[in-house]
Amino acid sequence: MKGTIVDLTFTMTGKQRVTFELDGDFRDTYDALNGVPINLTVKKYRKPRSLDSNAYMWVLIDKLAVATGLRKQDVYFNGLRNVGGNTRVYCGIPEAIDDICNLWSTQGSTGWGWPFDRYPSKLEGCENVRLYYGSSTFDTATMSRMIDHLVRDCMAVGVETMPPEELASLLGDTP
Repeated sequence: MKGTIVDLTFTMTGKQRVTFELDGDFRDTYDALNGVPINLTVKKYRKPRSLDSNAYMWVLIDKLAVATGLRKQDVYFNGLRNVGGNTRVYCGIPEAIDDICNLWSTQGSTGWGWPFDRYPSKLEGCENVRLYYGSSTFDTATMSRMIDHLVRDCMAVGVETMPPEELASLLGDTP
């Protein structure tokens, strides 16, 4: 949920109280969690990736697939694995990891699911899985990193890409 921090005060006990102003409706969450311990994560808001940047990502993926002979799915999954900032790692019993992987492989709109990598755990009876989010979840910063990665790959195999000024405009890197 998008919002802004509007106030920080200190209570008589020395604890800090932060006031947020939210753009969405928080009442149901407030009712469900009021008075119980919670975990908080607050991070800088980033706009979701644009449809134009998503379309250009797929143009680059297609060009790379043609130039390298790889499947588009492999080019896309390699990009997701290399972009950074879009993974979660879980450790659990193999049956639970099976369930997570099965669910993960149904996510996204490509029909390919989202990629994951399974590997052994040092914990007895457990296995690890690294889950990679698909580009539909990307914000502008993550999509920019993905496209930068694909552009570098294109340049390495001689595939023409958008001029830097146009690319910066597409990604929102210019005023």
